[in-house]
Amino acid sequence: MNRLSHVIVFTPDVERMSRFYQDRLGVGVAREGHGWAALRPAGAALWLHALGSRHQQEIALALEVADLDAAVTALRAHGTTVTERGNDAIFGRIAYFRDPDGILVDLHTGTSAHHPGAAPAFPTVVLNVASMAATQAFYRDVLGLTARIESAWWTDFETGATRLALHPRPQRSGREGHHGRAVTIGFTGPRDVVSFVRSLEKRGLAIAKPPRNEGFGTFAEAADPDGNVLVLRGTVEPPAEAAAAGKATQGAAAGAKANAKTSRKPAARAKGATATNGARATSARGKAAARKKRSAAKRRSASRKLKR
Repeated sequence: MNRLSHVIVFTPDVERMSRFYQDRLGVGVAREGHGWAALRPAGAALWLHALGSRHQQEIALALEVADLDAAVTALRAHGTTVTERGNDAIFGRIAYFRDPDGILVDLHTGTSAHHPGAAPAFPTVVLNVASMAATQAFYRDVLGLTARIESAWWTDFETGATRLALHPRPQRSGREGHHGRAVTIGFTGPRDVVSFVRSLEKRGLAIAKPPRNEGFGTFAEAADPDGNVLVLRGTVEPPAEAAAAGKATQGAAAGAKANAKTSRKPAARAKGATATNGARATSARGKAAARKKRSAAKRRSASRKLKR
């Protein structure tokens, strides 16, 4: 399975960012080097990387793949420009490219020997995309990721402890301002979101938007020193399926009837649920029919005995 091994934050000040994530969010450090630091939330690693001549200030993804050659071949067949490098100090050979929305993605087969921490959890990294259909097809059909949930408002892929998710980028700013950025980083605490946020405020974290319920989960927002928006949630949250359905309802209210229909399709639910329910119904009907046959046989037998 392809795994999201780490998320890379390119920053002009690694030390400042490292202190922020350690002191304000309680994220531990796995290891550090010259110009970089690997932090260890529960899930994928969060790497802070200094800017260099080849870098710009952005957030990138790193996927561990089973077959790097096959992945590079598929990308190039799709028309994606891929650059390979074989001398990475930690991962050895890597390949990197930009997805349809310009997000930098690294591919590698090695392991970072990352040991996830206990809290806070890092369950999802969200790409806010211009075209859901095009980006869904790219990650599903070209990179070969398996979608757990797929709809017009929310898609997430099976990429290990931290899932890669897609959300449409809004045309104008609204209640969820963080979806207007290219990438959203989310953290989940060990309790409900209100208690989680209070615990972070005690650590000195400034909350930009306090916890609020938008109809598809309660969350708060903060920002790191580089201005990257952090979405904060608690463990007591509705499942992702409910979030997808809530998004579709919101879209329908705005006149997006097609999206509302998409959310009601089985594809937006955990795959296999419809088949399982159908199998259960078929089994129940079969058992009822068998009971009727046994009762009829008993009645015929009793009738023959009386005639004798």
